This record gives sequence, C-alpha cells and structure tokens, in this order.
Amino acid sequence: MDQLPVHVLIDILSRLPIKPLTICSCVSKSFLNLTRDPRFTQAHLSRSPSSLSSPDFLLQGLCPDHYGKIYFLEQNRQALGDDDDHYTLTDLQFAIPGFNCFRDVGSCHGLLCLAANMLRNLIYVCNPFTREYVRLPTPRLAPACSTIPIQRGFERVFEWWCSSLVGSSPVNVILSFDVGDGVLRVIPFPDQFRREKGGFCSLKILSGCLSIVNCSSFGNPADIWVMLDYGVEESWTKCFTLKDSEVRSGIYQPLCFQLRDGKLLFSYNCHDLRLYDPQTGRMKMLKIRGLPCFFEAFTHVGSLVSRPGCGPN
Repeated sequence: MDQLPVHVLIDILSRLPIKPLTICSCVSKSFLNLTRDPRFTQAHLSRSPSSLSSPDFLLQGLCPDHYGKIYFLEQNRQALGDDDDHYTLTDLQFAIPGFNCFRDVGSCHGLLCLAANMLRNLIYVCNPFTREYVRLPTPRLAPACSTIPIQRGFERVFEWWCSSLVGSSPVNVILSFDVGDGVLRVIPFPDQFRREKGGFCSLKILSGCLSIVNCSSFGNPADIWVMLDYGVEESWTKCFTLKDSEVRSGIYQPLCFQLRDGKLLFSYNCHDLRLYDPQTGRMKMLKIRGLPCFFEAFTHVGSLVSRPGCGPN
C-alpha cells in the first residue's frame, strides 16, 4: 500500500462506510494521517450516504441502562424492504466526562453539536467516531430556543424557533443566522399555520428543506409543513397530516423522507421508529434489534472530520 500514490489511496479509502473506515484509521499512523487530510475528508463526504435520500442515524439512550450513550443506526442499502435485518445498531462507546444529560442541536459533516439539558448552559462539538470533542464558549442564546442547522454544501445556516411576548400574547418567530454573511434574518411562518391552533411544534430539516412539525397534542393530527423554496413565504406547503385510524395518538417526530418509496420515517414517543406511507395511510413499526427502550433519534452522516481544538476522549 505504501507504494500507491496518495490520490489512489484517497480514492480507495474514501469509498468505505464509516465503521470500516474507522478501523482502517487505526491500522497505522500513515493511514490515520491520511484520513485527516482535507482532500480525503472532502472525497469521503462526497461519497457518503446522502442525509437527504438514505441517511444513517444517531440515537441517544434515555432509559436507565442506556442513559447518555450514543448509538449508530446504519442502513443496509443493498437490502430491499424495511425489516429489522436491514438496520445495524452499534454502541459507539463515546462519552464526554461529566456530560451525560444532553440534547442534539445539529449535525454537519460528521460533527455533532450537543447542548446540556437542565440548568447547565454547556455546548460541545464532537465527533463520536474519532471520540474528539471541544467545549464552545457560553452562548447568549436563550436555552429555550429550538436550534437546527441547514447545510448548503459546506456552508451553514442556523435556524431558531423563538417565543416572545407581545402584550399578553405569545409570538413565535423563526430566526435565521447565515454563517457566511453573518446576517440574522426572520423567516416567515405560513399564513394558514399561524391561524391554526398551536401545540407541540418543532423545526426539522426534511429532504434538505426547512420544515415545521405541528404535533399538536395527544389525540390530534400531526401536520408537517415544508418550505420548498428557502426564504420564500409562498413556498410553504402542508405535505402531510397524520390522521389515519392506524396512527395512534402521541408525539411523532419526523426523521427523514424515504425517497426510494416516498415513505416518512418517524420517532414515536421516543420509544420506537415507524414508517408512514402517505399513499395508504398506514403506519408500520420497525422492529430493530437492540433499540433502547427510550431514545432520541436524529440523522447523521458519519465521517472522520477533525477540528482544531478538539481533544481525544
């Protein structure tokens, strides 16, 4: 292998999935240095499973035996169907000392942003595959805000769902901060959404589009709005309303569109994963071996990206 040109090695190794690639990086120091090369990083990310069409997932355990653990849920992209054999769950055995009560803020190119729950205002950026992490400066953003990142190539836009009071009435707004130009903007809500009753709402990225999920409350339908043309108010479209008799009451958090068959993958009550078929209105629970009894799930593209200032676990 030492006789091969660097660009050939990059071309070969960048085609590997993240788990065997992690093993290769431990073979020798030369392989480790190669996987840290920016040329390799860009090549591997360009060939990684798209977070739009066929994403992998990270799961954060919430039950006592799995609390604070991070799991990698990988799809078998050669298989057809949605059986449990088509998913592999792996305990990444990654932990930040003294930081096991957290929530996912966002994921981009293998880097994961985690914020502390409860009263501690702590934020870390980490890579669970390289086990590196760095603590960010204490933010001034209100901890009640919901934050999500939007990827545009290697550029980032952060979105916040914020609540404030105007007189005696609460007002919800979406704030957008573009890292590229440093400008903070307001993203308008869809008119019909503003007229409907509120409830449990959150921001999501579905198929690369900014989305609003109105889970309302137990027993009520869940609506999903998607902004098809980013920043254009008129492009808000209600894509789904879950109201079929097979859809039980509860909190449905959409994870991604399964573009190969048009189905929508949900986390249900932080307890299991379910596929919704909008053509038939049917909901199917996925039986995946080893799932924690309670968990938070979010899409993630695994990589060996490293950032200055990150230290190994």
